Amino acid sequence: MLLKKAANLFLDGRALKFKILTQFLIKNCY
Repeated sequence: MLLKKAANLFLDGRALKFKILTQFLIKNCY
């Protein structure tokens, strides 16, 4: 259960980083 929770947090963190990165690139490109 704890491992599953940690995995979800890790995936959420990656998704958030990806979202921030894409927004940053969009702002710089346009």
